[in-house]
Amino acid sequence: MDTLIERCAGIDIGKDEVVACVRTPNPDGRRRVKQTRTF
Repeated sequence: MDTLIERCAGIDIGKDEVVACVRTPNPDGRRRVKQTRTF
């Protein structure tokens, strides 16, 4: 049986900036929505 993780997040900490990314399921359930923010 394969394991499916519906939501995931990642963070990249650099010298000058921090980048965070979150992937969540789309309301239709067939695709993923990716949100990326840079601080």
